[in-house]
Amino acid sequence: MTTKSQSTSDKFIESLSPKELKEFKEGYKAFALSELILALKEHDEISVRKLAKIVGVSEQTLEKIISRLKINKGRSRR
Repeated sequence: MTTKSQSTSDKFIESLSPKELKEFKEGYKAFALSELILALKEHDEISVRKLAKIVGVSEQTLEKIISRLKINKGRSRR
């Protein structure tokens, strides 16, 4: 019988404590959201106005979110 080997990410996730796993999941959700927002805005050529309307927030709020995401994305690459 062959056993399927685990990926490195699966091993990493299994090694986390419950608290670490919760923090990891929260961070991943934020990362996924940031990638989605930036992709919609930049690659799909959706205006901030239209994206804000779709998401249900003001343009000003969305601009703040995008600004923070770009700052945080730049920090993670250093």
